[in-house]
Amino acid sequence: MPTAPRRFPFGRLIFAVVAGFVLALAVGTGALFAYQGRYADRIYPGVTIAGVDVGGLDRAGARAAVEHGLAGFATGTIVVTASESTVRIPYAAVGRRADVDRLVDEAFAVGRTGDTVVRAADGVGSLVRGAAVAPSVVLDQTALTAAVAGAAAQVDAAPVDASAAATPTGFKTVASVAGRGIDRTALEAAITAALADPASPAEVAVTATLVPIEPTITDAEVADAVAAAGRMAADVVLVQGKETWTIPATTVRSWITFAPTTDGGYAATVAPDAPIATIVALAKKINRAPVEASFFFGKNSAVVGVSPGANGRSLDAAATTPLVVQAILARSAIDAPATPPSVALALTTTTPKLTTEQAKTAAPLMRKISSWTTYYEVSESNGFGNNISIPARDINGTVVAPGAVFDFWQSIGPVTYARGYRDGGAIINGHSQHTGALGGGICSTSTTLFNAVARAGYETLVKKNHYYYITRYPVGLDATVVISGTSVQTMSWRNDSKYPVLIQSSASPGVVTFALYTVAVNNAGAVGGGTKIPGSTNLSYQVANGRTVKFITSPKFNYRPASSSVSYTSSLSPGAVKVVEYADDGFDVSVTRTVSENGGIIHSDTWVSHYAQVNGLKLIGQ
Repeated sequence: MPTAPRRFPFGRLIFAVVAGFVLALAVGTGALFAYQGRYADRIYPGVTIAGVDVGGLDRAGARAAVEHGLAGFATGTIVVTASESTVRIPYAAVGRRADVDRLVDEAFAVGRTGDTVVRAADGVGSLVRGAAVAPSVVLDQTALTAAVAGAAAQVDAAPVDASAAATPTGFKTVASVAGRGIDRTALEAAITAALADPASPAEVAVTATLVPIEPTITDAEVADAVAAAGRMAADVVLVQGKETWTIPATTVRSWITFAPTTDGGYAATVAPDAPIATIVALAKKINRAPVEASFFFGKNSAVVGVSPGANGRSLDAAATTPLVVQAILARSAIDAPATPPSVALALTTTTPKLTTEQAKTAAPLMRKISSWTTYYEVSESNGFGNNISIPARDINGTVVAPGAVFDFWQSIGPVTYARGYRDGGAIINGHSQHTGALGGGICSTSTTLFNAVARAGYETLVKKNHYYYITRYPVGLDATVVISGTSVQTMSWRNDSKYPVLIQSSASPGVVTFALYTVAVNNAGAVGGGTKIPGSTNLSYQVANGRTVKFITSPKFNYRPASSSVSYTSSLSPGAVKVVEYADDGFDVSVTRTVSENGGIIHSDTWVSHYAQVNGLKLIGQ
């Protein structure tokens, strides 16, 4: 029986081939996966970035390699031409550099796209074939903006705003001048385009576009402001009732200035305090002192009537100033009236210390409460009496209201030749000068009044004795007054009672008297000499104003006797005699005054007087 033919086992072969392929693929794929895993956090070998080999490097290493290898992208210059100006900007100033982050990201992306097997194969392929990442550059936008601004600062010509200026007769407009400047946005775009290509040369030229820069303040705005200033610069009329005072236009013009406004405009204005000095000066013309009520006498020296007082007024400069400023600013409007309205003054009323009503109430009760008289020799030393009589007449009729202060120099008129004063005696450098000062001898007036006041028991404020003792005055109770340059010595006192005090004076050559009148509260009558205190030389006064005044005068101490000398001179005719200086002994003395009222002491004053020793000198002609 013939043998049956053997069949080829194709099925088994196919299975073996397939099985072998599967086995080989499994082995290769495993190797690929192992390769991929080895570079999980590194760039596959064979990858370059613009020629810089970064294969096998992690991200930090790749960054460092690219920054070093592509540092040349920051080297170069941009030459900006703007009209006739040229500005050079280094690449580094605009932050040109390799786009490192992007390039490293692209390098890491090689072999890491597609499915797992493809990514693994691409990773192996990069090793075999290599993979190149093309270069790219980037600019720092903040640095670019700053660099363009710096270039513009060298090229730009700033505009000149229009402005206004004062002239001797008004105001004028100073025209504006347009500026020019680089179009910064366009220049930034041009530089960005020129440097975007990594292959840009080491020097690129860019032309900047110049655009006009308009002034902030225009000619038209200034012209309007000047026109407004012209309307503002007119007389300002201040009014109070029927009285008017004018601030001239020239003065008003000097206050006007020009400035930009908060809304971007330009306007004429006046500073809030600009008029203050002028208004304060006007106050001297506007202010009016109150008139104190006073009294007048009958033939028997009794008070028989009242001279009425009147309110005064005082300009409130601080309140008036803004009113003036507002009035001037209101004129700036185009429709402002051609004749500006007047400005009502801000005034305060000042009232007299002694009103008419108070004087009328006091008049029937007024009586003399004290007086003092000084006798003197009429001579050139007192201006032949003028220097004593004139201030006495000035003070006559003065009323010192309750609480008010009497100051000698403030109570008399100016000491001038025009008023009748003459040169008189003065103590200069310790020696008498018979005609050494205008008004010399006036101290007889101040001393006489002081003694009347002291005996009435009122509060004394300032009192000073003479350099040496003058025998016509009560010892220790003289009150000198003098003005020498800025130095002022006065005599002053306060009416510390609740009733007005009227001062009456009488003066004739050789005698001056002061008497004080006030509301009498008792029948005390001693108004001059007082009552001698038993057993002493001291005095006590019972005053009709309800006060008791006692004076205790100490014995003289620190006594320094003076001497006299004779000198012969050819400046006098033979036998003629001239006393240059009288001898005056020096000594100290104190006077204590005690003032009581209603059983209690209200004043206790001790005046210590130091009188200098002055040696006498007599000249005899030979």
